[in-house]
Amino acid sequence: MDVASCVQWIQKTPASNEAELADIEGAFYLSLVDLGSQEGVRKGILDSSPRWLQGHEDKERYLRQRVWLRIYERFEIKVLDPRAGYHLRLR
Repeated sequence: MDVASCVQWIQKTPASNEAELADIEGAFYLSLVDLGSQEGVRKGILDSSPRWLQGHEDKERYLRQRVWLRIYERFEIKVLDPRAGYHLRLR
């Protein structure tokens, strides 16, 4: 299979708006939230009570010592020739 003749990878900007442009690093959008200083985000996590937080006795203290890192990339895969590839089915 010649991948270049089957599909085309189209890299797109990860920013959704002008405010996000400052947080772009190459093809990635990096969002870093200090949970120690962002009370609203921390409260949202506590209110949603995720399973990964249940094992911690002092959930508030645990979150205050953490950051929340989100990394986004936006791309499109355009199929150039759908008959040029193979479909493998595993059992």
